[in-house]
Amino acid sequence: MKKLLFIASFLVFGSLSISAQNSQEINVPVEEGKFSYEQLDTLTKIFLNNQFSSEELETLKNDPLKLRQYDYLCSKSFEIKSGQIYSLEDYLKIDVSIYDNIRTESTIVEVQDEASGLTLLLDSTLEAMEKLGAFFPQSTPTPAPTSKIIE
Repeated sequence: MKKLLFIASFLVFGSLSISAQNSQEINVPVEEGKFSYEQLDTLTKIFLNNQFSSEELETLKNDPLKLRQYDYLCSKSFEIKSGQIYSLEDYLKIDVSIYDNIRTESTIVEVQDEASGLTLLLDSTLEAMEKLGAFFPQSTPTPAPTSKIIE
């Protein structure tokens, strides 16, 4: 249920940069079949493994578009505020899905993540919509935000 609420609540508005030192922009469309489970950020893999049954995960592994969407939502829809020193263990404690209800439409929200002890900067829902729009092939029009909900 949590996985559906996480995706639905975020994708209704539209559809994470890993650290202050390794910020990435997502601005290229996914080519069919060009993204795999092995390319997911470790944080995304942890989320998927905790939220999906092994059968559901096997089905998901065959859908590069959904994999890219989950990767963005779980590990690229936020930044770790610069100047913080943290370990991989700290990073892997982040569960960004619990912050969907505090994202705002057009401004970045700063939040203290209790599990990791890190300060996170959450993308606005408009920025997320724009970045998730990059996951749809250029040959097809970008669907309306409500149609981006993953079933």
